[in-house]
Amino acid sequence: MVGTERDSDSGFLGVRLSRRQLLFGGVAVAAGALSYRAGEEIASRLLVDTPEAHDLEPRLVKVGVWAVSMGINIRTSPRIPDKTRFRKPDNRLKWEEIETINGAYLEGQSAFLIINPPIVEGQDTYRGRHGADWIKLWIKKRGEVESQPYYINSSRQTEELLIWLGYAGYAEGYRADFEFLEYIEHFPREDIGRVIVPENPQTMARDIMPKLWAERMRRKFDGELGEHKLLTSLRVIAAGSEEEAREMLKLKTPVNVREYPSFWYGNNEPVNIVGRIPQGTFIDIALAPPHDGFHNRFAAVRSEDIRGELLDDQNSSLSPPAGEIYAIDLLYLSTV
Repeated sequence: MVGTERDSDSGFLGVRLSRRQLLFGGVAVAAGALSYRAGEEIASRLLVDTPEAHDLEPRLVKVGVWAVSMGINIRTSPRIPDKTRFRKPDNRLKWEEIETINGAYLEGQSAFLIINPPIVEGQDTYRGRHGADWIKLWIKKRGEVESQPYYINSSRQTEELLIWLGYAGYAEGYRADFEFLEYIEHFPREDIGRVIVPENPQTMARDIMPKLWAERMRRKFDGELGEHKLLTSLRVIAAGSEEEAREMLKLKTPVNVREYPSFWYGNNEPVNIVGRIPQGTFIDIALAPPHDGFHNRFAAVRSEDIRGELLDDQNSSLSPPAGEIYAIDLLYLSTV
């Protein structure tokens, strides 16, 4: 009868081996291991440690202002190198190695802002929309003389460290879709890839975004209207639903005046309210944004065009300084 268990004297896997055969087998295994290690050493010498950098020409921009935080992978080429049994190549740049990004000194900060970053096509790291989009940067490492091209993947894989803060007026007049992409030739050179290093990354949106938006709006007040419309002879009114408007009239509720045309920035920082404007106040000129999916319906108003004073939280008068640009919800503005 054939048993179901191996006899202890039957050898390896039921095959009886002599001492001579076992000795030669052990030598062969040892020689094979040595041969493998030698081959591994030779292969590691022949293979390049990291993929070489590629200077790719961008065709698109990622419209708006984006915050890039420490911890994101910055690579010498727009792909993640394949790991093999011979090596684990690494084409990443360490954050502390960075001296300048697009000409701006990082100065040890943990984040930077980039306006309309240029996009190249690289490895698709996310099997969804735009996983092959990589932001191109010019970075100078500490101790080096020349800047070199580096790349950051822009996809769902990096969305916690690459955050859209807002359009800051850059989307209007362009055919930007909800994925924020537009052809690079639609933008002046000075509006592409500008880097700003914040003093405080915790408040970078509130510190920087109103200035960028005001910068754009001043150019429009000076004649570069684009898709914005110039409104004249306006008055602040009560508005909303019929019940809300009645309540506002009854309580003489003033309207909030903000420093940026939104309630929140893309990183959830709230937009500051600089004051409140009483009902009935006249405004000489305002800019209305395009009626599209990229703009909240806020008018841009110069402080010197407000015919009256603002109110603070205690309803005390507050004279707006000249040269400021404010945002007021168009719902509460009516032509005279």
